[in-house]
Amino acid sequence: MTGWRVTRWTGTWLIPDFTAVAEDYDAVHLSIAGYLATAGRVLPVGDSCTVLAGWDPDQTYWLTDTLTVAGPATIWTQTGEGPPGTTVPVCDLIMVHAGDARSCVW
Repeated sequence: MTGWRVTRWTGTWLIPDFTAVAEDYDAVHLSIAGYLATAGRVLPVGDSCTVLAGWDPDQTYWLTDTLTVAGPATIWTQTGEGPPGTTVPVCDLIMVHAGDARSCVW
């Protein structure tokens, strides 16, 4: 196993059962602090071990399709005003030009 070449652990390796995790959670998030504390290290789990692999800092893996739409989608555009990269929702631009905060044409 490749993990052995890096860690020299000769015992049993465990991998997460994300199907079982999805029964109780919608997503798994790895914080930056969690990544820095665990990346590349052997992590004991009982008489076995695991290692953090295939994750980036501050990454979330969604395990279920339970997301619901919270409202209409917002399309963003660059305005050319302000610092480079400044963006505003297109809807806000239309509302400003239309002068009516209640109308938003998509």
